[in-house]
Amino acid sequence: MAQEKSEKILTSQQNAIAGAIAGVSSRIVIAPLDVIKIRLQLQSQSEYVGIVNSFRKIIREEGVVALWKGNLPAIFLYFFYGGVQFSVYHDTLRFSNSLVFKDKVNSDLLNFCCGGKSISSSTKAIAGGSATIITYPLDLLRTRFAVQGNTKIYTSLPSAVSQIYKSEGLPGFYRGLYPTLYQIIPSMGIMFGTHEIFHRLLHQTNKYLTTRQNLLSTTPQIPFLSVTSTDRIIELISGACAGMFTKTIVMPFDVIRKRQQVQGPTISRYAVKSIPFTSSFLNSAANIVRTEGWVGLYRGWVPSLVKAAPSSAVTFFVFAECRKVFERMG
Repeated sequence: MAQEKSEKILTSQQNAIAGAIAGVSSRIVIAPLDVIKIRLQLQSQSEYVGIVNSFRKIIREEGVVALWKGNLPAIFLYFFYGGVQFSVYHDTLRFSNSLVFKDKVNSDLLNFCCGGKSISSSTKAIAGGSATIITYPLDLLRTRFAVQGNTKIYTSLPSAVSQIYKSEGLPGFYRGLYPTLYQIIPSMGIMFGTHEIFHRLLHQTNKYLTTRQNLLSTTPQIPFLSVTSTDRIIELISGACAGMFTKTIVMPFDVIRKRQQVQGPTISRYAVKSIPFTSSFLNSAANIVRTEGWVGLYRGWVPSLVKAAPSSAVTFFVFAECRKVFERMG
């Protein structure tokens, strides 16, 4: 009930600010894992093997700072993506709740629709799609910076923008957009939908444990967890579970997206030397299955999963805390 009340109080701007802060906080936590994940996804041969080995290889060959390559465009990406995503999501959810037939629609379905697939085709993928299209060039820049070796292809963010525009044109900033949109349509719906499911289940579990504790005791007991601890712990756990589940479902799209993002005249100059040439989305998928097997579609799955849990947990936790601050501010 508290959550519903806060959603009525907060404006779109406050939701956007909270989402942006949550996105940046998440990025700071998972940056090194992101660099490793990207390099594992791009390789078609075993240049990097496992998380620990990859950490050692990058630090040995490029230094510790290399684990934060691409961090600047990534911070901008997470800031704007988080702001757009949460703002549009909550606006769409409020709109859905205002529909005359909302009582006939399952609440989990509404969360899925607002996150990545809407009730009608004209509003499909509103939250995820809007955030993706607006911030996609930053995602591409993050990927290219993350896979640079000691030989710099791009020396700064402005030079990268200038160089890509001159050599590849405006379409160069949107390489891999199609698999990204294919990924984001179910991804945001699954993310927000499963977050709500896990959140509700954990609250019910805590209530059950507290009730059971009271029944077994002769004196009144405090809740299994305090109200404040419960809210924060449940937010962290439900966000982590939602992130891990979603990442597993959409992982093949992410692998194809990363490989398409680094296509172009600079493909042979990156730290990963076994990046295959690809063209369309279907061509990329077929080539991966043919040359690397189905497991190739899940390259980088382990660091991606390890990254997804803290990333989603921090995102939802910080977002919830920011909402509480705005609520107290009136």
